[in-house]
Formats: sequence, structure tokens, C-alpha cells
Amino acid sequence: MEKLVIIDGHNLLFRMFYGMPNKIYTKDGKCVHGTIGFVGGINKIIKEHEPTSLIVVFDSEEVSAKMEDERYKKNRILNFSHLPDDENPFSQYADILKCLDLLDITHIEMPRQEADDVIGTIAKQFEKEKQVIIVSTDKDFFQLLNENISVFSPRGKSSVLYTPEVFIEKYTFSPSQYLCFKALVGDSSDNIDGVRGIGTKTATSLLTEYNSIDGIYKNLDKLSPRIRTLLNNDLEKVMVNLELLKINCNLDIDLTSHNLGYLVDWESRDIIDRAIKD
Repeated sequence: MEKLVIIDGHNLLFRMFYGMPNKIYTKDGKCVHGTIGFVGGINKIIKEHEPTSLIVVFDSEEVSAKMEDERYKKNRILNFSHLPDDENPFSQYADILKCLDLLDITHIEMPRQEADDVIGTIAKQFEKEKQVIIVSTDKDFFQLLNENISVFSPRGKSSVLYTPEVFIEKYTFSPSQYLCFKALVGDSSDNIDGVRGIGTKTATSLLTEYNSIDGIYKNLDKLSPRIRTLLNNDLEKVMVNLELLKINCNLDIDLTSHNLGYLVDWESRDIIDRAIKD
């Protein structure tokens, strides 16, 4: 089976911009360490996974429908324009896009859509004909895991390729239950609170016993008075969390005009130099 690698573009950009040990400048004083890290990261991903197809997906610059929720991702800096270039990851975004074009790598950004939903839609479109690997440290993608969709979490020597089997070994419940788990415990990275008083152990126990949020709430009478009260108090929050954290895999995306290939023989330094000079 052919292999499609889908890269979470903003995730890679931020990891490289803030993860590079030192900032790097050209002779003209232009900061380029994020670009260097991004292209190097692409190169490493290609060598490690040897995909037959490759695509990079970026978040839209426009506010998504989810972002209109007063809580969602409000803990993140969304506007970097007031920062100097060497502190603003998006100051190198244009050069990164030039590099991807030089590498013949397809990259997309859909208006008012988050990369998660675009990636989820693409993964589901190709899962029957290709082995799909999503490259991101965003755990939300765990809800997509199945026999043909895996998630590679790049963390140096601690990198993990999550398959359903690897996921179950870590969490003890199935990937299809991950969304319900996060709806109960929340997600601090997205500024989403869970049910107050419900931690990971309790959430895992509830899902193991009752399978889903629906199953849990249908069996409230079987739970302890304390847990029953906590769940009842935050029922609305749990329902909203399910909507906010669920990846929409039904966007209208047509990739038939893209070959999803990439340049096979290239040097990172050459690609970066050409992009910066253009």
C-alpha cells in the first residue's frame, strides 16, 4: 500500500521556531532559523517515513467557527504582529512556503478552517487506498487512529508512531473513545476545562465501564453520589467540549489536481538559499 504523510504545518513551524537552540541570521540580518528548522524537519520526515505522497496543511489566518467560542485557544498568542521578526514565527512563513514550492510539495490552507479538520478530511479521503501518517504533536489526532491511519509524534529520541495498538497500550481504552476522554478531562493546550473533580483515572474507569459519554450519562444511577453530582453539574460543558474537540472529517476538499509528490534529490541549504534570495 502507498504511504501518504500529512504534516501539520503550524505545529512543525512552532516546534522549529521555538525549538532551535540558536537564532540564525543572514548577512543582511534576516532571521531564518525557523525556515532552516522547518526544511530540515521536512527532510528528516521524508527520510524516516519514505512517503509516496506528501502534503503540508496550515491553519487559516482567518478566525474559525470554533475560535468564536470564548474559551477555545484563548490561552494562546494569536497575533504576533507586534513582535520583532526574530520573535515572530510567522515572519518566516512566506519563505517556508517558497521552500515548499521549490520542493514541489503541495501545501494548503482553507479559509476559516483549522488544520485539524483539513488533515482529518484528507486522512479519511485516502485511508482506503493509502497508509496515512499524520505528523504532529497534537494529541487531538488520536481520535482518527485506525488500521490505516497512524500519528507520528516527533520528539527527538522520544518520538512515537502511534497505531491503535500503541495507543491502547498507553491509554488502555480505544482511540474511538479518546474524544470522550478529552471531553471529560479537558485539554489545557486548547484552554478547555474538563469536569471539575474528574481526573484521568476516573475518566478512564468510566469509559472502560460505559464506553462513551452517552453510556456514562445513561448509567448515572449506578455511579457514586459524588461522581453523579460532578457529571450532572458539568453536563453542558461536556457536550460543548465534544463539539469543540471533535475533528470534522467532512470538509469539501478536492485534491485531484495535485499529484502530492515531492522533489527527491535536494540539499536543505540550497533550497533555503534560493527561497530567501527570491
